[in-house]
Amino acid sequence: MANISQIVRDPQAQAALKAMKAAYPSTGSPDLTQEDIGIVYGDAIRTAVAKTTVPADMLSEIVWTESKGHPLVYNGLTQIDYVAWGQMADRDPQLDNRYLPTSNIVAAAMYLSAMKQRYGCAWDDCYRNHYQDPNLKKGASYE
Repeated sequence: MANISQIVRDPQAQAALKAMKAAYPSTGSPDLTQEDIGIVYGDAIRTAVAKTTVPADMLSEIVWTESKGHPLVYNGLTQIDYVAWGQMADRDPQLDNRYLPTSNIVAAAMYLSAMKQRYGCAWDDCYRNHYQDPNLKKGASYE
């Protein structure tokens, strides 16, 4: 597991912590917005999209739903568990630490992509079935 100092040295984690600190006085919450997540973790999301074709807005939604963009949450930004992480890390040796933003987001995207291929579902069904997000609007689509 990454120690906290390793995580906070990550440039994306630093940007998230800075945005969280800036937002707190005006909102009363350190949570990032989905727009902030798309900006702060944009490099990681673009890397994941290029590798898997998981829609970028879906990945931003997952990060927001699972962690609100907090880089120090248990199981990382997407809350990927150690079993799914291990399966994805076995497939891609570049995934070196599930707590670092890029590795975490890419691994989650790889997992969702594998589930989509395995079950032949649409992206919104894949998202809904895996994350069971009660906020997913009926008829919303990630296609």
